[in-house]
Amino acid sequence: MFSQMKKAKTMMLAVVASVLSLSLGSCGIDDKAEEAGPRLKVDTAVVSLVKNGLLESGETPSLIITANKGYEITSDSPWLTVDCPTGFGYKIVSVIAEENKSEAVREGHLLIKSFNLAETVTVKQSLKEPVIETNRTFYSEDFSWAIALGYCDPVGTDNAVTKPREHIDFDKIAPLWAETGLTPYDPTKELPIVCLHYILFNNNGNFDNGIILPKLNITGGSADATVSWVACPDGGGQGDRVPMVVEIVSGPGSIDGADGQVSEVQTIERPRPSPFVWTPFSYTLRGITSETRIAIRSRGLLPDGTWDSNQPNKYCRYFLDNILVKETTE
Repeated sequence: MFSQMKKAKTMMLAVVASVLSLSLGSCGIDDKAEEAGPRLKVDTAVVSLVKNGLLESGETPSLIITANKGYEITSDSPWLTVDCPTGFGYKIVSVIAEENKSEAVREGHLLIKSFNLAETVTVKQSLKEPVIETNRTFYSEDFSWAIALGYCDPVGTDNAVTKPREHIDFDKIAPLWAETGLTPYDPTKELPIVCLHYILFNNNGNFDNGIILPKLNITGGSADATVSWVACPDGGGQGDRVPMVVEIVSGPGSIDGADGQVSEVQTIERPRPSPFVWTPFSYTLRGITSETRIAIRSRGLLPDGTWDSNQPNKYCRYFLDNILVKETTE
């Protein structure tokens, strides 16, 4: 699910990327720090397609490429190409495959190069037909609207110094943030910060950072759903250890495996000098309705308000992206 979520950026993202490519002369956003060496990261090594050239879910396949000094993509197969073969910075590149009329499974390769760095993506195409998705989406937010603002991408390129980032009450951000319907879990603390296409919770003294989702798009009574997101710890010094939970803050519903309305903790950490890595989270919700309000947050404090002694430091700084609440029929 993490791979599909990260790639399923909206049509708005495609429009934004096109505008940026015209203004910057290529696809993506440049890392202009001259002292930085070339960096190249591709989010996946294998892409599996069905007969019509799409993912089995019916979505367009894509790669997430981060190349601060630019990249070039070449294909070894005439039926396989991409929509943006050159570019720089953070870029979501669509993989374009012709319909498989060969009557056999076939395989092609995309070579992504940046100076002396190279990554190869294997594309496998079967003869299967795509699956028609019937489960409803109750809420989805990937923060792709923020890309046009040109903020920093510390998870992707670690260029937080060379580009700005702003809190959600900043003039340019506030109306865009309002459209998400999200509210801070604890508005008395430092507000979330918007980066390139995700948000950051950065208050060292706020151990329960997070957001509350808006009213869910559920009709026809209660439903079961999966709430999912990706997160990445921040942190200097020894790095941050972030315990994350999902919570039903009001309204009906329950969480699988939970004792009450707060899920079991899943902890992520980033000890220095390890790289930034996105971690997927997923919890099953039962019997939720449009009146159910869900929080995604860190949990540094225990229910009685005392510090959790299992945490090695009192910092819960983390990045958050790709929030999805989707119906499940399991």
